[in-house]
Amino acid sequence: MLFWVAMSLIFIPWAVVTVVWYLCIIYRVFFHKEEKEKTRDFGIKILTIGDNPKILKKTIHACPVPPKVISRVKTGLPGTNVMPSDFTSLAQYKGQQMEWARLQHPYGYTVYLDEDSIFSAGVTEIPEADIVQFNEVPITKNRFIGAIEAHRIGFQAEQVAFEKIKPFYLWGGGFAIKRNLEDRVTWNRESITEDTAFMFLVPNGAKYKFSKIRVYNQAPPNLRALIKQRRRWASGAIEDVKYHPDWKYRVWIVFRSINWGMWPLLVPVSVLIATNHIIFILPLIQTMIWSFVGARIMQQSLFRTVFSVAVAPIAGLFHSMGAFMALISQTKTFDVTPKEFSVRVNRKKLRRKTV
Repeated sequence: MLFWVAMSLIFIPWAVVTVVWYLCIIYRVFFHKEEKEKTRDFGIKILTIGDNPKILKKTIHACPVPPKVISRVKTGLPGTNVMPSDFTSLAQYKGQQMEWARLQHPYGYTVYLDEDSIFSAGVTEIPEADIVQFNEVPITKNRFIGAIEAHRIGFQAEQVAFEKIKPFYLWGGGFAIKRNLEDRVTWNRESITEDTAFMFLVPNGAKYKFSKIRVYNQAPPNLRALIKQRRRWASGAIEDVKYHPDWKYRVWIVFRSINWGMWPLLVPVSVLIATNHIIFILPLIQTMIWSFVGARIMQQSLFRTVFSVAVAPIAGLFHSMGAFMALISQTKTFDVTPKEFSVRVNRKKLRRKTV
């Protein structure tokens, strides 16, 4: 009896989250259509600390319009705007820069990018909505890190369905937002995941669109940096849930966070008991499906796709280690993920190809 109670506590959250994911994928495959209304009337703001000018230069070069670089220090690059050190706000870290940029450098329609976010080649116009999420494609030379990112991006394929339900999160490395919505919600709040906290406060009725326009970024360079990044994400989601006005969504976000953090237990338990209870092999199969979907979205080579699928259970375990740590002890700091090389991608070959 106790065995089945324990298994239920581990497997039921996974089963519920997985069913919701499949409903989102059904929408992505059969019902999602790229927004027909597009515009060239937008500005770009790139957020950076300012210590990676070589990487930043590539990002600027890839922008379809000259961007404003929002930095904490001088970069020596054109378009750089340094946030004054005496600017005060409730927001800290990246959110503080976004709040300063909102007040000092407003656009009617703003695209926010991180310092390593590279637009697909040939993009001259973007969908027009209150908020538009671009399609993240992380790049890495490390095959195992790439497998972990394939697992994440495959699960993140659910984002398309946020057009029909209240979004669970926002990827802050590449999105567009209308000024009236940005001014209404603002970035002025304490958070180490400013993008998700903002999304929690977006009012009902705001038009959200997912665009398959690709934005390439750097994956963490090593496992230590990746686990720290995931711990911050999970800590921020748990801490920021207080901003969400709907208690049902607050419960759902916490439920999802617990499910994510339980993966380091789910994987070994599945391996150990699947021989006697075949149903428990399903989480291992599902993590391979997530990795396959992610590998296709990332346009991994055939070899890397096979590798990502083969190591998917282990990749899923490492992907969730930071979340597991956040369930035990949440981090309160924002450690910028280190960059080791400029994103190298054949933008012409992958010219807005979508999955």
